[in-house]
Amino acid sequence: IYTCFFIICQINLKYKEMIFESKYDKIEEDIKNKIIGVDEIIDPLNMHRSIHLAVINDDAYMVEKLVKLGANLNVRDLYGQTPL
Repeated sequence: IYTCFFIICQINLKYKEMIFESKYDKIEEDIKNKIIGVDEIIDPLNMHRSIHLAVINDDAYMVEKLVKLGANLNVRDLYGQTPL
């Protein structure tokens, strides 16, 4: 079970890096192809989703893309904070 959790965390951390690198097309493609969920936890340490990270990165374009893809603006992180 720990190995599985580690693998999932590694995959999701890849998306965290992609958000901070503004790889819009790849993220959008993977969400549309259901490789990763638009509201899936990307940063397990803080329970951040893609939308949280786009806001932290001050990336309005990514935020807009995620909202259009159905990101939940009311989702909360570990500290009870919503993205906006």
